[in-house]
Amino acid sequence: MARDIEFTVFLPDHPESLAELAEILGNAAVNIEGLQGAPYEGRWVMQLVTENAEHTINVLNNAGVTFTAKEVLKLNLAHRPG
Repeated sequence: MARDIEFTVFLPDHPESLAELAEILGNAAVNIEGLQGAPYEGRWVMQLVTENAEHTINVLNNAGVTFTAKEVLKLNLAHRPG
């Protein structure tokens, strides 16, 4: 099984938070392969996997974004009904 890096990003709970994160990543040509998020204790917790983890780490650090990174298993599943 393949392994990848999953980033957990902590965002303020306001409507522009996700757009701001997307703009930071998009301007740096970070390709998001998977994304999910949920509110938690007054903020948003977003988890994402990107195409190039090392580049993503540099981009998030340079932007002053609070995040953690951990190794996860990566499964590619067929995209089909059922």
